[in-house]
Amino acid sequence: MAARKEGRNRYYRLDPEGMGRLRALVEQFWTDELDLLAADAAELAGNRPQPGEPAPR
Repeated sequence: MAARKEGRNRYYRLDPEGMGRLRALVEQFWTDELDLLAADAAELAGNRPQPGEPAPR
């Protein structure tokens, strides 16, 4: 990331190379298990009762 200051303002710019390294780190961390967890969470959120509806038993 690069920054420059003009008066009271500071402007930031992302470094594409640094963002590439960050993406590689995230891809190492993101496993199939996290995909399954995200899918389960989305399914549970879809099964949540709407306001005013009784909860499923």
